[in-house]
Amino acid sequence: MRILTHMGGDIADAIQAAAPDAEVVVAPLDGELPPDLSGEVLVATHRADNLIELCDRGVEWVHFFGTGVDGMPPEILEGRVVTCSRGAGSVPISEWVLAVMLAYEKRLPDAWVHQPPPHWKLDGARRAARPHAWSRRARRHRCKPSPRERPRSGWTSSPSGGPTRRARSRA
Repeated sequence: MRILTHMGGDIADAIQAAAPDAEVVVAPLDGELPPDLSGEVLVATHRADNLIELCDRGVEWVHFFGTGVDGMPPEILEGRVVTCSRGAGSVPISEWVLAVMLAYEKRLPDAWVHQPPPHWKLDGARRAARPHAWSRRARRHRCKPSPRERPRSGWTSSPSGGPTRRARSRA
């Protein structure tokens, strides 16, 4: 099977990957067509000037890389299967609509904080200059032994099971 397409580059590569047994040939959008150019399938754009001539070269199926076939010459639509990419953008469009609906309901971007409110009491200069202070404090806390590994008070268990006072070093 030979697939003709107006789109080269990544799209032609994707068509070839989807149909590895087919030969994908990139046809020019306008101007003279090579005399030996023919194929069973045409993946076309709506703006190609040579659609009618390409369809007369053995094309049984035309797929328009876009939505709808309005405005296409009737010669293209007669005697062959004609499809389009209608619905290919439905997921991104529905995601966009949902995002806009949520933004409207949550009053975004009006609800976004553009400046810190006064009740945050940030000392911007000190914290901006020392952002590592928080991580140092967290690291110091993390590096302490686990509460299960150290006694919580000065009392420990004796070998006999009773509590004994732990001696504190005065060093």
